[in-house]
Amino acid sequence: MALQEAAVPMLVADPTVCRKRQIDCFEDVRIREQFFLDGPVTRRLAVLDFDETTGALHPRIAYLRPARTGGRGAYARNPDPASREMQALSVFATVMKTITQFEEPEVLGREVRWAFDAPQLLIIPRAGEWKNAFYQRESHSLQFFYYIGDDNQRIYSCSSRDIVAHETAHALLDGIAPDLYHSATPQSLALHECVADMVALMSAFSSRTLAQSVLEDTNGSISEPSAFSQLAEEFGGKKALRSLRNDTKLGDVSGTEPHRLSEVLSGALYAIVEQLFEKAKRSFTPDVALGGMASQFRRILVRALDYLPPGEISFADYGRAIIASDQAAYPEDTTARTTLIAELTKRGIVPKADALAVRTNFTAKELDGVDFETLTSSDWAAYEFANRNRGLLGIPKDVRIRVLPRLRPKRIFRQKDKSKTEVHECLFKVSWDQKEPNKLGSKFARERQITVGTTLAIDADTRVVRALLTSDHRSQVENRDAFLGKLADSNLLSTEEPVGAEVRVEQMNDVMRVRCTARMLHLGSE
Repeated sequence: MALQEAAVPMLVADPTVCRKRQIDCFEDVRIREQFFLDGPVTRRLAVLDFDETTGALHPRIAYLRPARTGGRGAYARNPDPASREMQALSVFATVMKTITQFEEPEVLGREVRWAFDAPQLLIIPRAGEWKNAFYQRESHSLQFFYYIGDDNQRIYSCSSRDIVAHETAHALLDGIAPDLYHSATPQSLALHECVADMVALMSAFSSRTLAQSVLEDTNGSISEPSAFSQLAEEFGGKKALRSLRNDTKLGDVSGTEPHRLSEVLSGALYAIVEQLFEKAKRSFTPDVALGGMASQFRRILVRALDYLPPGEISFADYGRAIIASDQAAYPEDTTARTTLIAELTKRGIVPKADALAVRTNFTAKELDGVDFETLTSSDWAAYEFANRNRGLLGIPKDVRIRVLPRLRPKRIFRQKDKSKTEVHECLFKVSWDQKEPNKLGSKFARERQITVGTTLAIDADTRVVRALLTSDHRSQVENRDAFLGKLADSNLLSTEEPVGAEVRVEQMNDVMRVRCTARMLHLGSE
């Protein structure tokens, strides 16, 4: 089925920020989908513009079909940038652009599936009054709120492209690594926040209008506080919600609060952004260097998510996934890896650089004679492969295993001579449950169950193992104890179906597991 194309307006930044910077509020985004309907609605997205006071659904925005076959469609526009119609279109455009940037052949090279069993992510631009925004798997939705500012004006979270990109990233990451939604490890939840913040940064980089304005203000630098490094400054009021450029170490923050904890990792990743940008500036003007750097960093950030082991993970696990995906694809360019290793060591995420060592691009006798088409399509064949090769995959002898759906991305790799090569990968993921002591008192089971696992990334054409990563769950036992203990003390662990930010607890045979911890990951921690 041929894809259709539509031009949709997207807010460069909050209208207040645009007025301060004296830049145009909107730039058009070209979106390609199987179909466009009034709404906006596509195969994967549906905007529902509820009235925040009455709950009534506002009329859908009309889709204007192209005059000729193969032409570009559009949606009816309201000239007022603060109108609910333009807010709805901008949210739709920002979500769709973020999805597209994840799925590019040079990034994931595949379509991301939602973590819920439904085709469309629902977008609610004006969900009500609250200084927040969030993604929620259970309702299949992104929900954006507003609050009343000091000048008695409404400040809409849906008008901040940072926030919209951030929440979209939560939905995309949930589709890529769904186990994180039920994680008992604070670093796993903090990874959700960090990746969402960095995706918001990538969204800012991709705006030509905003990028040019910021680079002019900073004389071509991204090493000072700016609209790049400060997240959602307008929505945060007097200060940004978080600063991505920081020197925060693991020992500086509570190990149980995901939002503050995320700053440790985001600071390390922003250091990579700075190094890549400075390197690119040696050959290009700042605006061209920024675009090239942003594309390279997006590959580093997002591809690593495919290599991440299933289940509970740590910052170190994600660091190893970044190093593995980058080393496998770009063995000659060490800038990102060298910077990351130094940053994760300096910030106390790992005790020494050796803890981040990974093996890539090697052969394994266990893959001899494996039919990848059968391995991909047959759950039985995949289970037999995993059960037969427990040693290779780091699976204990006495546990039951789950083999996840196999993925076959087609990625574009840039070679040293700047040529491009399409690589066909097979991503094989297997998970299992691990028990550990539970120290929450008599109200709760004596043991808790967590999910851990392994990712095996294979070049389907050459049978070369691109990466083999198993989660290091043992390093996070104390952090889980502290995190769950804090939730229990705050009465946020519920044995019933949670109605708000509570975490669901399931207990059977004196074993406990938690569900829905990521429901606490609203825009801020308030």
